[in-house]
Amino acid sequence: SMIYHRTAVTEVHGGARPRVETADGHAVRCGAVVVATNSPINDRFAIHTKQAPYTTYVIAARVPRGSVPRALYWDTLDPYHYVRLQHYPPQDGEQDLGSYDLLIVGGEDHKTGQADDQEARYQRLYQWAKERFPVENVEYRWSGQVMEPSDGLAFIGKNPTAEENVYIATGDSGH
Repeated sequence: SMIYHRTAVTEVHGGARPRVETADGHAVRCGAVVVATNSPINDRFAIHTKQAPYTTYVIAARVPRGSVPRALYWDTLDPYHYVRLQHYPPQDGEQDLGSYDLLIVGGEDHKTGQADDQEARYQRLYQWAKERFPVENVEYRWSGQVMEPSDGLAFIGKNPTAEENVYIATGDSGH
């Protein structure tokens, strides 16, 4: 088996002998194709009409090293929050945070295009984290997009098109 990365796929062809075509003109033949993407690139309607894009917000704030047990946390609030801890070794030329880790706190999601209060969402993330963890300065912040399936369950398995040997993994709500 071979895994190709940093390779843009432009076409996926199923059948008895599937083929994947790349942006630089190469073709890869295989026994099966798994399209594991945020939103499938190989069909236009089968999955796209069954999930919706949501924008999620994230901050990374300093916490004293050892003050938060290493785990993956999330709550069931609406909007919900998720947390994980990241050891912070400084890279060349970056600020040394000393004896700190980064607490990555995300959530405050909304359907993409249906809100324009990003600053307030970042502030709510910080406030929520500050009430629960010994957070200090916010070092980074960003937003991303996740796909939410209409029934809350990820789509993992055979692609719902007529092509055989093409499988998908999408709609995992950011997990």
